[in-house]
Amino acid sequence: MRLLVSILALLSFSLVLTGCWDRSEIEERAIILGIGIDYLTKEEEESFTESEVTHPEQGFPIDTQRIKLTVQIAVPGRIPLGPSGGSGGTSEEKVWIVEVIGHTVDDAIQNLQQQIAQELYLGHLQLVIISEEVAKSGLADINDFFKRNHEARRTAWMLVHHGRAEEAVHAAPPLEEVPSLYLAETMNNTVEFGKFPKEYMGFFWISSSRSGKEGILPHIKVMSDGNIQINGMAYFIDNRMVGKTTPLQIGTYMSMVAENPGGYTIATELPNDDGVFMYRSQTRKSDIQVEIKDGKPYVHFDVTSKGFIEEENKVEQGIQDDPEYLRSLEEEIAKVAEKSATNLLDQLQEDGSDIFGIGEFVRGKHSKFWDEHIRTKENWQEMFPDIEIEVNYNIEIERTGIRLS
Repeated sequence: MRLLVSILALLSFSLVLTGCWDRSEIEERAIILGIGIDYLTKEEEESFTESEVTHPEQGFPIDTQRIKLTVQIAVPGRIPLGPSGGSGGTSEEKVWIVEVIGHTVDDAIQNLQQQIAQELYLGHLQLVIISEEVAKSGLADINDFFKRNHEARRTAWMLVHHGRAEEAVHAAPPLEEVPSLYLAETMNNTVEFGKFPKEYMGFFWISSSRSGKEGILPHIKVMSDGNIQINGMAYFIDNRMVGKTTPLQIGTYMSMVAENPGGYTIATELPNDDGVFMYRSQTRKSDIQVEIKDGKPYVHFDVTSKGFIEEENKVEQGIQDDPEYLRSLEEEIAKVAEKSATNLLDQLQEDGSDIFGIGEFVRGKHSKFWDEHIRTKENWQEMFPDIEIEVNYNIEIERTGIRLS
């Protein structure tokens, strides 16, 4: 009996010792780090020859505008591991950039797989770069592919480039070995330094799916030296880009939604003073109140910003310890911040994009009004441009710094 029990125990242990039956060696995969998505140029359309990979030569089942994917693939064994970097070398030696054409993202991916010996793998995808032209046409089909793909990370960055996306994929700063990893690290650092909210690809999908909110994506620009500049926020209606902000308006948006830490500086001056003060926000709090007045929502933002004076320029006497002097400076900074917020709101209402999620506040706090007068996202999109929004800033200067004379 004891022998039988021992045999059964050994057999039961064997069930959990099956090993990695479905493993796939890293050398057997083509690891995609970055993807750029553009529409074909007129010249590319004229020279394009259809491949019979997902459909016969007679044509795709529906009429679509063909897209070009610029794909950055890691070369196995040459990507630097750890903080000390790799074995050196240029970006061309560490990544392989391939261009492929298709009617949809998946059609193009299948055309690419037909050219690559290894299995394509999206588990380490860092970023998807969309041209502004594609973003303005709509991202519904592109989002559908990445949502369905279980390998694609929701924490990858989706970026909008003001020009063609392929330019951003090819961009390689002189000191960087893997452009996609560099750009992904740049975006993560902008969040840490308070230069951009944490709006990953998955967050954009969540915002776009809500009844009372629209999504935002980073808007980037490739500089002449290969560096990437955060050029503003691209904002959307549903999945279609309708406008973008300036870089400074990113800071305004972040203060109004209380994203911390603060990373932007405001330049202001006191009346009858030739000097300029540079105020940098550190922490922000925002209280958003929604009331129903005359059959429409009335919204009030009450923002408190605490920060310090980062620089004085041509200020003869310097910042004085007089409380009234400091209070007058705080009031002037508040006026500048309120004007920036009002301009941003006017722009968003003109374009009809509620990136603040005011509709979600209405739906949550005044559900009866929502159910009776709004009900759908389309109705809120029609109402949003006409609602009244007021913004009030309270600035607190916690440190004035030291001036040596």
